[in-house]
Amino acid sequence: MKTRFFLVQFIMIFILISCTKNENDKIDDGITFRYYDLETDNTPTLVYYNEILGYDSVKHAFVLNELAWNKFNRKVTQTDFYHFPFPDFIIEIVLNNNLVYRVGYVPLYSSTAHFDRILFKLQEPNIVSIQLEPPIEMFKGEDLRNDQRLIERLKKDNKLINLEN
Repeated sequence: MKTRFFLVQFIMIFILISCTKNENDKIDDGITFRYYDLETDNTPTLVYYNEILGYDSVKHAFVLNELAWNKFNRKVTQTDFYHFPFPDFIIEIVLNNNLVYRVGYVPLYSSTAHFDRILFKLQEPNIVSIQLEPPIEMFKGEDLRNDQRLIERLKKDNKLINLEN
């Protein structure tokens, strides 16, 4: 009798454990920012869709919640041994686990110009501004900042906004 009781308990515990909902199953649905590591091709997610409060399609700027902003800002502005930010920090703008475009962070001290890159700049409070490599008139790449797939998803979720100023 005891053996049967323990066997039933074991089966019930196994069923309960296997039926738990995995919160990470759909965590990358929507628009995410991923860090692109040039050396390893590793792309861990830095900002999840639920951390993006909105996007201004005219100013090409994402607004993040405070926690995501602080985490993202710390990662981007990490410094090397000489206290300089790592040059050419690259993030991927991803929609539903599909790469839409890559964006580079070029520190202020950098003098490189490529005319085909999309860059990002950190702005207070909690704004990630997506810009074309200056001067804009000389930009030769494809401008994917307002990719239709991104805009449709943002519109669907009421995340298209207008930033003042």
